[in-house]
Amino acid sequence: MDETQRYELARNRVEARVSLKRHLWISLIIGVVLGIINLVTDASYLWFLWPAGGMALGCVIHLYHYFFSDLRSDRKEQLIQKELERMG
Repeated sequence: MDETQRYELARNRVEARVSLKRHLWISLIIGVVLGIINLVTDASYLWFLWPAGGMALGCVIHLYHYFFSDLRSDRKEQLIQKELERMG
């Protein structure tokens, strides 16, 4: 892997990490705000849990994409090298 490819991989990882952190923080803030609105207006039905659950699902999908996507191509390359060594 040459220096340009390493730089691109590092840049992609940083962008993915920043995007993931932003998604998590925004979801947390929106969930808290909706929870406060719900509890202040009518605490008998906790409707904010529905959008909070949807945002949590979105965060889980984003986490999955971050950890198991093609951004981890160096890990994939390591696995290929191990398989080539096993093959002979």
